[in-house]
Amino acid sequence: ISMSEVAKPAQTGKWETIRRLRYGDVLKLIRHRYGANGVPDDDAGRPDLMELLFLASMAPTGAEKKVRNNIELYAPWMQADEVEALIQHFAVTPHYEKLRTAEALGSAVLLKNVERERLKRWRLKPYDISNADLEAQAKDRERNRRASQRRKQGVRPKAEYLAELASRPKPWIDARVSQRTWQRR
Repeated sequence: ISMSEVAKPAQTGKWETIRRLRYGDVLKLIRHRYGANGVPDDDAGRPDLMELLFLASMAPTGAEKKVRNNIELYAPWMQADEVEALIQHFAVTPHYEKLRTAEALGSAVLLKNVERERLKRWRLKPYDISNADLEAQAKDRERNRRASQRRKQGVRPKAEYLAELASRPKPWIDARVSQRTWQRR
């Protein structure tokens, strides 16, 4: 059985886009963690490699070639018989069993929030933080982004404006009348 015989998921366009984005995210994570030497043959590296291979094996064309290439690049230590067994396994495993949610993928590769923030892998959810905390982080990021845009446009911060307002002369106070009365006179 070749991998091309495995049924494709519904809405191929949408799922292919998600697969490619997640593939890139996992690939960047692997390169960050292990460098150019590839994934180590241990309990830390194998789950990361498997998730990358799951995503590569769901490619609509040339999946077997992509899996072989990834193994050659990131797991040169893997024996030929193990490579063939993995490729056979990926060929018979349906896509719905290989496709993970962002949360499940983050848990599978043990992605911590600090690492996610550093690498800017927003599509993967870390396992060490709650959804409410993630939403709060996203709001803070958006708030900071908007504030930065306002500064670029020349809008002063509120504290700076209020400080200038407080330092202006207020002759109505010396005259012991309200500001409106002072302006009317």
